[in-house]
Amino acid sequence: MESEAWIIKSFDNNVVITGGGTRGVLYGVWNFLEKRIGVRWWNDFEEYVPVKAGRHFESLNDNGKPHFLMREVYTGLVPPKTSTTNRLRNRVNRVFDSFRIPKEYGGGYDYGKPRFVHSFNNYMPPAQYFKKHPEYYALHNGKRTTAQPCLTHPEVFKIFLANLKKFVKQDEAQAKKLGVNPPSLYNISKNDNWVICQCASCKKYLKTERPSGMYIDFLNRLQ
Repeated sequence: MESEAWIIKSFDNNVVITGGGTRGVLYGVWNFLEKRIGVRWWNDFEEYVPVKAGRHFESLNDNGKPHFLMREVYTGLVPPKTSTTNRLRNRVNRVFDSFRIPKEYGGGYDYGKPRFVHSFNNYMPPAQYFKKHPEYYALHNGKRTTAQPCLTHPEVFKIFLANLKKFVKQDEAQAKKLGVNPPSLYNISKNDNWVICQCASCKKYLKTERPSGMYIDFLNRLQ
């Protein structure tokens, strides 16, 4: 079965709950408790469990799987203080950068290095490149600035691609050492500002495309 997919099926007086990967069975059990029994988990400290009573099911043939590979409730810079169990039974598999699902619970889906958002300057650190190659960075109001890289400069693309490959290799080596799956997603996204490069090459590109088109084209070439 696919990882995290689950099946609940009855055979005469027996009920079988199974699933794929490490968490598939857990998801099947939690689904049974919620949908068939009526249990609710409100938070770490409060839950609702119906009064014990005889239960009869004509037949059970339920199945499902999460619709999204990564499921996260973004809470800003202060992640909620909640237990691993409470997060898992709500089918969350990532919470900001502070939550890691233990190996015994199947590990989690996470972004690879260097970080999960606003990562341009991590792929091309200004401290390393700006002094010698200011042309690698955005021309804004007549001056070069480290606010954003210049996405039409051919050397910028080469640097991003080389560092992306480096991050993937580092993550794969670390995951192998820890005995967990390596990250499956890498974030390559603009720094947190509105600056757009105004060099001649970028201006020419933007005559026919929106800034988002330039960004998407850059990402597609990195595949």
